[in-house]
Amino acid sequence: MVKSRLEYKKRIAKALDEIPPSCLSSVLDFIEYLRDKEAWKETQEILRDKESMLQIRETDREWNEGNCKKGDYVEWRRGDV
Repeated sequence: MVKSRLEYKKRIAKALDEIPPSCLSSVLDFIEYLRDKEAWKETQEILRDKESMLQIRETDREWNEGNCKKGDYVEWRRGDV
């Protein structure tokens, strides 16, 4: 049976209430591991996609050579994402 995200969150919250504080660090470590694993999986998919990598390299080349004008790219700073 497929459960909704909200149902899982409720079950997780209830389970967390029953875990001793001394174990919460391990729970958090595992949750962060799962999050990072998904991000790494998505990165690997992009790295395997030849067309995406070609576009990334071309964009980097244009940027580094200064061959871009205002509006060509979306400016962002670390922390904006």
